[in-house]
Amino acid sequence: MSAMKVCISTPSAYPGSQKKAKQFLILGMVRGLADGYDGFVALVRGRVISVRRLPDGSYGILVGPGPDVYWIVSSRSISLGQRLEIRADSVVTKPATRQGTPGTVTVVDGGDVRLLAEPFHRRAVAPQWLQRCQLVMKRKLFDYQLEGAAWLAERLSKGVGAIMGDSAGLGKTTQVVAALCAARTIPVLVCCPASLKHHWAREFQYARYNLDVRVVRGSKRALPKAHVLVLNYDLLSYRFPELYDLKSRAILFDEGHALKEPMPSPEHRAMLATRLAHKIGPAVILTGSPVLNRPEELWRLLNIVSPHDWPSFTEYHERYCVVNEEDDLADAIVTSRSAANNVEELRMRVAPVMLRRLKSDVLKDLPEKSRRSVLVDVPEPERTAYEEAARDVVEWLRKLSGDRAAMAAQRNRAMVRLTHLRHLAARGKLREAIPEYLGGWFGRGDPRPLVVFAYHRDIIAGVHEICRHLGVRRTGITGDMPDYRRYAAQQAFQAGEADVFIAPVRSAGVGLNLQRASDVLMLERDWTPSLMAQAEDRCHRIGSNKPVTITYLDAANTIDQHLAYILDDKRRIIDAIVDGKQEEGEHEQLRTLDEVIDLMIGPPQKKS
Repeated sequence: MSAMKVCISTPSAYPGSQKKAKQFLILGMVRGLADGYDGFVALVRGRVISVRRLPDGSYGILVGPGPDVYWIVSSRSISLGQRLEIRADSVVTKPATRQGTPGTVTVVDGGDVRLLAEPFHRRAVAPQWLQRCQLVMKRKLFDYQLEGAAWLAERLSKGVGAIMGDSAGLGKTTQVVAALCAARTIPVLVCCPASLKHHWAREFQYARYNLDVRVVRGSKRALPKAHVLVLNYDLLSYRFPELYDLKSRAILFDEGHALKEPMPSPEHRAMLATRLAHKIGPAVILTGSPVLNRPEELWRLLNIVSPHDWPSFTEYHERYCVVNEEDDLADAIVTSRSAANNVEELRMRVAPVMLRRLKSDVLKDLPEKSRRSVLVDVPEPERTAYEEAARDVVEWLRKLSGDRAAMAAQRNRAMVRLTHLRHLAARGKLREAIPEYLGGWFGRGDPRPLVVFAYHRDIIAGVHEICRHLGVRRTGITGDMPDYRRYAAQQAFQAGEADVFIAPVRSAGVGLNLQRASDVLMLERDWTPSLMAQAEDRCHRIGSNKPVTITYLDAANTIDQHLAYILDDKRRIIDAIVDGKQEEGEHEQLRTLDEVIDLMIGPPQKKS
């Protein structure tokens, strides 16, 4: 990036005094030549702590942190918190007095300023915020999650927004919930895709506060009063007048790249979200894909969370999205479809407002294998079909529950009927949740390879069709595939010829090495935890040096939740026993079945 010319002003231009300052304009006295900067006699690094517009149109920028500071006059503004490097050809120090305080003033000749990159995976935060963020949560957060939550909580406490841009699987939702509770920015409005509403409602249950969380359905009933309101983007246009008058202290946008349009119509969700964010504020955007295709897409997100720093799309576009012949192309990227200019400068300016970390940034904080459950909604008409079938199954099970002999005799039939419920729940996920997840995953600029497991044939076929529609390279296996074809599919994936590997859970437990991927998506669960673990370990194998993240896509208010509760409980016990033997096979499967039935039918009903 080309250096920005500046001058260091005289004492009369210094806008304020520092009571403890020994030098009005010096951050740290630099003696002699700076290593690696031939011809420069001073090299000082600092952070922008104040920006003021001067009468001549230039900007007065205070670089700290103090008590010793620099006062820089610049032709353009720089974001608060931005780290700078100041270099100079000559330095002259003179005695000076400011408001009765003796000191010195340093005048720099031929000064240059460069923006410095922030370490994206680490943010300096006050210890008290780290402590608060852990205290407000029931679950223990990883170190990087505490840092992210504390960074966000500190910003929210100051009334400013942020973009949580961590890659998928690092726990953005957990960090945001911790930050909101630690900063006490409750009540809050959460906007997200329809399939994720129940996931957000569940995540707030991990906070130690007794929060009233309500999921908004439809557009007719009045908005309930609650600590947390969760609604989908499709309802923004119908509910906008009510939402605009809502007394919230913060607003969240999950999968925020859905708001990327820079110049939408007045009724577009991006424009409605912007108006709400500017009215309610501060705003937090969660997205693992801040830029999907072009740099233009980032401006709307920046304007939502920080409108004062990013007020004009026209200025943003001219500075960062257009490459002219006279521009210095050293910091430009030109492709057949788009262009990006001053890339390094844009990255530096965005850094203070966006936290973006990849798995590789936080490897030491991650366990070798971690699991997470994403709770998704089932849309109509699949929801109606599931609920009707579930009522019939529960009624039948309750009739059997009083007769142990009858229940034992009907176990196989019960498993068939409950497996049918699992199938209905999976078909509901296939309509919205699975396409949304895969679309978000492979819609990024550099998506990581993904392994997808399911149980039913039509669900596996549906995943193949979704990938075909998205233009994603895919391969996989089926239960009746001969060994040589299984091996060919595995080798194609390992060689990078496909981006997604799709397989049945029960057929993938052995004989597959898929360690090219470190991310597994489980669309359906099996009755036996050992079979699930074997499928998970297709990626978690010798030769893999990356932590593996397994995401379970569970349908809200279905048998998925019951099965998840039982299997997760079993897995915790199994994992806690070092070198212990795990029960496997039919016995374990039937025991899981009995426990799921107990959850579904509930306690014995009293006879009237």
